[in-house]
Amino acid sequence: MRLLLPLLDHPRAKSPLTIAWHVLEAFIKQRKLLTSRDAGPGQDNGDVLCSGFITRGAELPASLSSPWAWLAADMAWQTNALRPVHQPAAQPLPEPLSPGDPQAPQSTWTPRPRVLQPPVDLGVAWLGDLEALQSPGVLPPQPRAQLLGCSLLTAGFPFGEGGIGRLVQPQLGEAIDFVLKPQRVIATEPGDSLQGLADRYGTTVQTLRRINPFLLPLDTVLTAEGDTLLSLAGQYGTTVEWLMANNPDVHRWGVHVVAAGDTLSSLSELYGTSPASLRKYNAPTYDFWSQSEPLPVGAELVVPLTRPSTPLDPGQELLVPLFRPSTLLPDGWLHLPPRRRSFADPDDRSYLDEPEPELEPEPEPEPEPEPAP
Repeated sequence: MRLLLPLLDHPRAKSPLTIAWHVLEAFIKQRKLLTSRDAGPGQDNGDVLCSGFITRGAELPASLSSPWAWLAADMAWQTNALRPVHQPAAQPLPEPLSPGDPQAPQSTWTPRPRVLQPPVDLGVAWLGDLEALQSPGVLPPQPRAQLLGCSLLTAGFPFGEGGIGRLVQPQLGEAIDFVLKPQRVIATEPGDSLQGLADRYGTTVQTLRRINPFLLPLDTVLTAEGDTLLSLAGQYGTTVEWLMANNPDVHRWGVHVVAAGDTLSSLSELYGTSPASLRKYNAPTYDFWSQSEPLPVGAELVVPLTRPSTPLDPGQELLVPLFRPSTLLPDGWLHLPPRRRSFADPDDRSYLDEPEPELEPEPEPEPEPEPAP
C-alpha cells in the first residue's frame, strides 16, 4: 500500500505548518479492529490497527502540484526500506538583541535533517494494486481499492537505528505501526462544496476547514455599506470570534464604568462578547473573577465597542477564508471527522455510572363509595 503523511515544522506547536509530504510504500498486516475500549491518541472506534515494513520512501513539496501527485507511478524514490529524509534550506540568523552583542561569524544556519516522527495524524492511505498507478498521478478507477485516513503510531520499532537495527532494517525495512481509518477520507466530486459536504456528513464548515489544511488559505475583501461581523461570519462560514482574531484593526475599545449589579456575564451580553474576553482584556485585576459575581461599583473596565451587529466602515480590508461554504471544491481528497455514535456500543459501560431512577410514589387508593341508605 501507499501512504501520504505530512512532515510538520514543529509537531507539538499550537499551529504547526506542513513543510513537506512524505510518501511511503509498505507491506502491511492487519492486527486488530479497534473498539472504544482500545481507542487512544490518533485512534478512534472502528479504526484498523496495522503493522508492516517500509519498502521505499519519497518526498514531495508542501504545495502539491496535484492532489494525486503522491499516486504517480514514476515517483522519485529517495530511500529504500527507510523513511525519507528532509533537509531544510539554510535560514538567516536573527539580528543581535542589542548593539553591543557580538556578530555571528556566519549570516545563515542550516537546520538539522528531519524524518517523520510519530505520532503523525491526518495522513492518507491508498490500498490497492500498485501496478494500476499512472503518471501523472490520478486516482485509479479501481472499485475494490480503498482511500482511507491513517495515523502513524510508531516507526523504527522494535529494532531502532543502531545495533541489530543497522543490520535488520535495510533488509526488512523500518517497522511501522499505524491505524487505518475507513470512510474518513473522500474524493471530491464535481459540484461538491463545503456546505454540501457538511450537510451530507453531519459536520460543520469550520470542522472541515480545521482538519483539511489546504482549506485554510485566506482572502482579502473590502467591506461594503451595511456589513457587520455577524453578516460576514455567516457569508464566509466562520465565526465572529475568528474574524476579530484575524482582523485586529476592527477592534474598537472603550471604557465601561461599573454600575450596581454589573457582572462579567451581564457586560458580555451587553457588549456582544464573552466573560473570558473581558477577563483577558482586564487582566490581571479580573483574571479569576467569577462571571456571576458583582463587580466593584465605579470600577472602569475595558470593553469592545465593535459588536457583532455594529456596521463596519465601508472600504475596510478584512481577512476572510478563501473557500466559502458555497465555493465549488477542486478535484482532490478531504478528511472527515470521526462519525458521531448513533448506535449502541456493546463496549459502552457508561450506564453503570448513571443514577438509579427514583420510583414514583404509588397513588393512594380512591375511597370506596358509601352504600346508599
